[in-house]
Amino acid sequence: EAFKVVSEENKDKKFGWENAVVLAATVKIDRAAADTWLPKPALNISDVDEAILFVAWYPDSFCCGAYHEAALLLKLLRGWLMSWTA
Repeated sequence: EAFKVVSEENKDKKFGWENAVVLAATVKIDRAAADTWLPKPALNISDVDEAILFVAWYPDSFCCGAYHEAALLLKLLRGWLMSWTA
């Protein structure tokens, strides 16, 4: 069954996506490697060795035709929080 974003009551309004494919998965990461990507000391990797991988494919969007996106969402700590708890 297709993933539907627009509710039945709003089906005639021009917003949303049709035939979208969205994937979100929790994946294991190398915390040390991921930590090197972050601006120090503002952000630090948390003690969780997981991230969320998000991939979406929208073949027809309300604003601009086909649209695709992907993200790796890391679980972070702000630097000032770490200094207070250390």
